[in-house]
Amino acid sequence: MGFELKGHYPTLKVSFYTLKIDLDNNNVEIWYGPEQEKLDSSKLIPETIAQKLQYAHAQITQRKFDDNTFLSSLYDAYRVAVYRNDGKIGDAAPITAVLSNLAFLIQSRNFKMNPTKSNYRDYGRVFFSYDLYRLTERRIENLELSLVSATRAYTRRRSDFLWIPSNEKGGGNYISHIKFREV
Repeated sequence: MGFELKGHYPTLKVSFYTLKIDLDNNNVEIWYGPEQEKLDSSKLIPETIAQKLQYAHAQITQRKFDDNTFLSSLYDAYRVAVYRNDGKIGDAAPITAVLSNLAFLIQSRNFKMNPTKSNYRDYGRVFFSYDLYRLTERRIENLELSLVSATRAYTRRRSDFLWIPSNEKGGGNYISHIKFREV
């Protein structure tokens, strides 16, 4: 896997990752997106940084993924979020509410039978963001997934939005809500 490094000290971009360099402390922080989710940190040793970046990239991008299965689970998570807010299908649901519902819905049968830490499968903001990015199918039944761009009011607190890549070069959008609308 070849990464192309861009940018200027102290902030470098690599695909949809950001490297924040701190020469005073001989350290670099590895972030997902434009400093959205911290993935790791490392001493300023190029080989170590590259190794940690490749590992994080593999963890994010090489997970098993099926469009239809993900879309179905996403729709179920959306419905729960909408109904909890006394809404209806077609209403916008906060993306973080959908994420928390989805994280529970995708758990294994073992977790649902015995919800212990050892049976829990991690699924956080980075995985959700990347899965929304790589999702190609947007329709389920007679509904289409729509991602709602975050207004300035929703970007004040990290808990109100999620950065989602739009390409492999680091472009992306801030999303605050998800909805499924009739087509």
